[in-house]
Amino acid sequence: MPWIWGEMNQLHGRIDIQFEVKGTKRSGTMRFTSFRPTRQGMFETTEWSLEGGEGDEKVKIDLLDGEDPFKGIEDVEERTAEPGRGSYAPNLSG
Repeated sequence: MPWIWGEMNQLHGRIDIQFEVKGTKRSGTMRFTSFRPTRQGMFETTEWSLEGGEGDEKVKIDLLDGEDPFKGIEDVEERTAEPGRGSYAPNLSG
């Protein structure tokens, strides 16, 4: 069973975790770091990487590839709430 080290505190807007991964030929460490600058803001990913190798042959691969992959999510229009049994329940009055 994998073990995850670090902090995952969504309430305070901090995620900084790492865990070991193993393939058929090599093993490494996956690291993910993200923070939320404001209470109502979206999380911003600052690191998503895979580090592997031994001794002087350590290699770090940046999986973030430049920009935060989740950044475009906030640009999507949010669905407006409609009256009903829940905040997103369909309007059943006709």
